[in-house]
Amino acid sequence: MVTAQHPKYAHFPYDRWYHKYYYDMRKIANNCARCSVCKWIDSWEVKNPRFAKVCPSHTRYLFDAYSCQGRMDVALALMDSKLDPDSSPKLLDVVYKCNTCGGCDASASATRTWSLCG
Repeated sequence: MVTAQHPKYAHFPYDRWYHKYYYDMRKIANNCARCSVCKWIDSWEVKNPRFAKVCPSHTRYLFDAYSCQGRMDVALALMDSKLDPDSSPKLLDVVYKCNTCGGCDASASATRTWSLCG
Protein backbone atom coordinates (compact mmCIF):
# COMPACT_ATOMS: atom_id res chain seq x y z
CA MET A 1 0.00 0.00 0.00
CA VAL A 2 1.04 3.52 -0.71
CA THR A 3 -0.46 6.77 0.49
CA ALA A 4 -2.93 8.70 -1.61
CA GLN A 5 -1.63 11.49 -3.82
CA HIS A 6 -4.19 14.11 -2.76
CA PRO A 7 -2.92 16.06 0.29
CA LYS A 8 -6.35 16.04 1.96
CA TYR A 9 -6.34 12.22 2.01
CA ALA A 10 -2.64 11.68 2.60
CA HIS A 11 -3.25 10.03 5.97
CA PHE A 12 -5.53 7.37 4.41
CA PRO A 13 -3.94 4.20 3.02
CA TYR A 14 -4.26 3.80 -0.74
CA ASP A 15 -4.77 0.27 -2.00
CA ARG A 16 -4.14 0.03 -5.74
CA TRP A 17 -6.09 -3.22 -6.21
CA TYR A 18 -9.14 -1.84 -4.41
CA HIS A 19 -9.03 1.42 -6.34
CA LYS A 20 -8.56 -0.35 -9.68
CA TYR A 21 -11.39 -2.82 -9.03
CA TYR A 22 -13.99 -0.55 -7.44
CA TYR A 23 -13.39 2.57 -9.51
CA ASP A 24 -13.28 0.94 -12.96
CA MET A 25 -16.69 2.02 -14.26
CA ARG A 26 -16.53 -0.23 -17.31
CA LYS A 27 -15.98 -3.27 -15.09
CA ILE A 28 -18.86 -2.26 -12.83
CA ALA A 29 -21.21 -1.68 -15.77
CA ASN A 30 -20.26 -4.96 -17.43
CA ASN A 31 -20.83 -6.79 -14.14
CA CYS A 32 -24.59 -6.23 -14.44
CA ALA A 33 -26.31 -9.58 -15.04
CA ARG A 34 -29.49 -7.97 -16.47
CA CYS A 35 -31.60 -9.92 -13.99
CA SER A 36 -33.91 -6.99 -13.01
CA VAL A 37 -33.44 -7.69 -9.31
CA CYS A 38 -32.41 -4.05 -8.93
CA LYS A 39 -36.01 -3.14 -9.85
CA TRP A 40 -38.07 -5.90 -8.24
CA ILE A 41 -37.63 -8.16 -5.22
CA ASP A 42 -37.94 -11.84 -6.05
CA SER A 43 -41.48 -13.14 -5.62
CA TRP A 44 -40.27 -15.81 -3.20
CA GLU A 45 -38.92 -13.12 -0.89
CA VAL A 46 -41.88 -10.74 -0.67
CA LYS A 47 -45.29 -11.31 0.92
CA ASN A 48 -47.18 -8.48 -0.79
CA PRO A 49 -46.67 -7.05 -4.32
CA ARG A 50 -46.94 -3.58 -2.85
CA PHE A 51 -43.51 -4.07 -1.28
CA ALA A 52 -41.88 -5.69 -4.32
CA LYS A 53 -40.30 -2.54 -5.74
CA VAL A 54 -36.68 -1.77 -4.93
CA CYS A 55 -35.66 1.33 -6.89
CA PRO A 56 -37.46 4.57 -5.97
CA SER A 57 -36.60 6.32 -9.24
CA HIS A 58 -37.78 3.35 -11.31
CA THR A 59 -40.99 3.32 -9.26
CA ARG A 60 -41.48 7.05 -9.85
CA TYR A 61 -40.63 7.28 -13.56
CA LEU A 62 -41.68 3.74 -14.68
CA PHE A 63 -39.01 3.53 -17.36
CA ASP A 64 -36.16 1.02 -17.51
CA ALA A 65 -33.48 3.68 -17.98
CA TYR A 66 -34.22 4.99 -14.47
CA SER A 67 -33.27 1.66 -12.90
CA CYS A 68 -29.74 0.52 -12.16
CA GLN A 69 -29.81 -1.79 -15.17
CA GLY A 70 -30.75 1.10 -17.45
CA ARG A 71 -28.14 3.37 -15.91
CA MET A 72 -25.48 0.73 -16.57
CA ASP A 73 -26.59 0.58 -20.21
CA VAL A 74 -26.43 4.37 -20.46
CA ALA A 75 -22.99 4.41 -18.82
CA LEU A 76 -21.62 1.81 -21.23
CA ALA A 77 -23.06 3.68 -24.20
CA LEU A 78 -21.48 6.93 -22.98
CA MET A 79 -18.09 5.23 -22.46
CA ASP A 80 -18.25 3.66 -25.92
CA SER A 81 -19.29 7.03 -27.46
CA LYS A 82 -22.55 5.55 -28.75
CA LEU A 83 -24.45 8.31 -26.96
CA ASP A 84 -23.57 11.98 -26.84
CA PRO A 85 -24.59 13.75 -23.61
CA ASP A 86 -24.74 17.09 -25.44
CA SER A 87 -27.31 15.82 -27.93
CA SER A 88 -29.88 14.90 -25.30
CA PRO A 89 -30.26 16.96 -22.12
CA LYS A 90 -32.58 14.30 -20.65
CA LEU A 91 -29.81 11.71 -20.82
CA LEU A 92 -27.95 13.13 -17.84
CA ASP A 93 -31.29 13.63 -16.10
CA VAL A 94 -31.62 9.83 -16.07
CA VAL A 95 -28.26 9.49 -14.34
CA TYR A 96 -28.88 12.26 -11.81
CA LYS A 97 -32.32 10.97 -10.76
CA CYS A 98 -30.64 8.19 -8.78
CA ASN A 99 -30.95 8.93 -5.07
CA THR A 100 -28.13 6.47 -4.18
CA CYS A 101 -30.26 4.51 -1.72
CA GLY A 102 -28.25 1.33 -2.34
CA GLY A 103 -31.25 -0.93 -2.93
CA CYS A 104 -29.88 -2.14 -6.24
CA ASP A 105 -26.53 -3.01 -4.69
CA ALA A 106 -28.13 -4.87 -1.79
CA SER A 107 -30.48 -6.79 -4.10
CA ALA A 108 -27.78 -7.67 -6.62
CA SER A 109 -25.38 -8.74 -3.87
CA ALA A 110 -28.03 -11.06 -2.46
CA THR A 111 -28.63 -12.73 -5.82
CA ARG A 112 -24.94 -13.28 -6.43
CA THR A 113 -24.67 -15.26 -3.19
CA TRP A 114 -27.45 -17.66 -4.15
CA SER A 115 -26.25 -21.05 -5.31
CA LEU A 116 -27.64 -22.69 -8.40
CA CYS A 117 -29.87 -25.68 -7.85
CA GLY A 118 -28.90 -28.95 -9.47
